Amino acid sequence: MQAGQREKAADYLYAFANHASASRVWREEQPVRETHSAEICGDMPHNWASVEFIRLVRNLVVLETFTGVELLTRTAGGMAAKGWRQSGFWKKTPTRFGKLSLELSVRGKGGYLLSVAREDGNQQPQYLRLHWAGKAVLDGGELEKSNGKYLLPLEEKQVCIELF
Repeated sequence: MQAGQREKAADYLYAFANHASASRVWREEQPVRETHSAEICGDMPHNWASVEFIRLVRNLVVLETFTGVELLTRTAGGMAAKGWRQSGFWKKTPTRFGKLSLELSVRGKGGYLLSVAREDGNQQPQYLRLHWAGKAVLDGGELEKSNGKYLLPLEEKQVCIELF
């Protein structure tokens, strides 16, 4: 994610999820019996794998940088293209800039309402940047863009943005 490989991060997420066992834990890869190999690659579930899976999902939605927060880094472009039909939310996820809550609601065909609320933390972000391939409207006007991403107003603690 930090290296800008957002599409690759989503590929890893799917691959990671597909390698969970039936008991929903991850194990190190085991050699196939037909190889007649005496080597063993591991034998215990890895608790850290579950944590890394959740971190990857979170970073696709809320990605902290040293100076600000990137929102919907991978999911936004894919949602519009695939006709995402589910609502979702993150409540008070901690960041170095304070707790952040997001709620995305489906608003008819191809439209969404994104609510972003933040509580102050120890540091102030220099930016809150929304990755959205379509149009983002706040209070009747399109949000300002920087490097092709929408900038959310920092002075507001809560905003509701219409996404098309």
